[in-house]
Amino acid sequence: MAQKCKTGQVWNTKLNKCVSSKKSVSGHQEIDTKTTKKGGLYTQKQTYKVPAKEVGGGGGDRYYTSAATSRSKEGARMRAKHGAMFKMTTTPADSIPASQIYGKPKKKKKWW
Repeated sequence: MAQKCKTGQVWNTKLNKCVSSKKSVSGHQEIDTKTTKKGGLYTQKQTYKVPAKEVGGGGGDRYYTSAATSRSKEGARMRAKHGAMFKMTTTPADSIPASQIYGKPKKKKKWW
């Protein structure tokens, strides 16, 4: 049963909640791609960085990742990209912390 959503939102039956009706996110930048091939199938994992103002507000950047498998490398790439874009537009709060993307900074050793 569809629920009444705020202006600019639509009911998502998969997530069972209201989500942004925004169809695309501008300013996204691919920052990491890993492709593997096993048994004739390509699996690609992509990570995207997008300004927080594009996906719900706040400062800084948000990070989203998605993985997909296909018989072709290009198919896996497109499916992974669409998965990340879907996350950006439907569940912007599910972003990944920057520390998981870049790792924690290493402590400098004292030279004395």
